[in-house]
Amino acid sequence: LVNAYDLLVVTHDAQRMIAARYGVTIPVAVVLPAFDVTEYPFVDRDFAGTLRFVHPSTAQIRKGTPTLLRAFRTAFPKESDVTLTIHGAICDLLTWWRDRLGDWDSDERITFDETFYDPIEYVKQVYHGNHVVVEPILAQGYGVGVWEACATGMPAIVSRVDSFAEHFSTRYGWFVVTSNSEFARANLYPGTFGHYLMPDFASLVSALRSAYEHRDECASKGFEAAKFVRSTLTFDRAGADVMRLIEGVL
Repeated sequence: LVNAYDLLVVTHDAQRMIAARYGVTIPVAVVLPAFDVTEYPFVDRDFAGTLRFVHPSTAQIRKGTPTLLRAFRTAFPKESDVTLTIHGAICDLLTWWRDRLGDWDSDERITFDETFYDPIEYVKQVYHGNHVVVEPILAQGYGVGVWEACATGMPAIVSRVDSFAEHFSTRYGWFVVTSNSEFARANLYPGTFGHYLMPDFASLVSALRSAYEHRDECASKGFEAAKFVRSTLTFDRAGADVMRLIEGVL
């Protein structure tokens, strides 16, 4: 079906390789996505005091949520002035988590927020209300929520996979490397094949500690992240890129 078209546009090079693997023979071009940055105002945060981490979007294994819960409690003794908010619906294998994570749900520093906010309130509560966005994913399309957070001045902690491996930079936060531990895709998507590589636990603990111990660096990385999103991931740039591609095909 895809080969009936003249051009396939994707958001990162890994998708281009996947397209080739599945027999796509038409030209495939990478165009970075775009945001209306006016919807994500920059906030000059005070990084002193309690450091607030947030894990946005659906809480699930593919997003690295169970690994993050364990890493957070390992990185920070209970007297540490930190919080972690897991925002979004809780799904897939929740019993599996509880069997392995012990009493994580009794840690008062960890909040599960399943509130459905309107878009304006979402930005205020999830992004403006926190300091560092954390997404230790196993796999990702583009990670829109991370870039939205970055637009507001938040540094990020992300896995070095897929689009983040191509477009994220340590100027904007910290990378979490992948481990050699495999997680079968079929556990999440029955009938599928292959596996994900889990985020490296020690690498995630280290990134969390680095953000906590280097508050000035948090601020500077957040500023650089916002500058990148607000100058590069724009509709003007994306529109111009797409028009050049279309003109090249016509």
